[in-house]
Amino acid sequence: MKQILLSLAVIVAVSAASASAQQRGCADTHFPKHLPAVNTVLDSATVAAELAKLQGPRIEMRYGLFFNAGDSLPVILPLSGGHEVIPILNRSLRPQKPSDVWAVRVHVAVGGGNAPVLAIERATYCPPAPDTHIGGNQQTSMMVQVEPDDRMPPSGRARILVEVNVTKNGVPVRVRIIQSSGIRDLDEQVLREFQVKRYLPALLEGVPIDGVFRNDGYSPMR
Repeated sequence: MKQILLSLAVIVAVSAASASAQQRGCADTHFPKHLPAVNTVLDSATVAAELAKLQGPRIEMRYGLFFNAGDSLPVILPLSGGHEVIPILNRSLRPQKPSDVWAVRVHVAVGGGNAPVLAIERATYCPPAPDTHIGGNQQTSMMVQVEPDDRMPPSGRARILVEVNVTKNGVPVRVRIIQSSGIRDLDEQVLREFQVKRYLPALLEGVPIDGVFRNDGYSPMR
């Protein structure tokens, strides 16, 4: 058995994970696989009739429809638009088959003397990321014990892929290595680092939810 100082340059590059949405890999959701038709989510004829009564210049608004697990009706989130449309949407919601957490957006264009337009769009999902303001700095090297059956990387630069299940409160509940460095002591040290971190939770339309973080930047999307 011997001790070596091993560079962790590859390990600690936590891809583009940071606090800002642009750098967290936020993107359109993958669920549901196929977007529902407007009329299956809302009584679109009733909504259009009520929206037609709104006067003023042409404006476009977006609202998130956020379904908690097991819910058949969503919470309506104003993303870019006034609150006056929310009661109209609320009265026109059609129940959906309960499932896991999911969301879509309603795009509303109204006013300007034209007929209202309704469209369903994909929601935005942001995967979890280490909170760089709370224990977010990783070591760039560490002393490790090398066992006879360990596999030393030829370059001395080890690559480890870690996957973390993160709750909506930013707490890691399951941390596992999905690609080993080949050095048991190094794997264990890195695993402990990710277990004690605090995380920014996954966001679905800005609402914190449970999610999965990977340190290679390819966190599974919803």
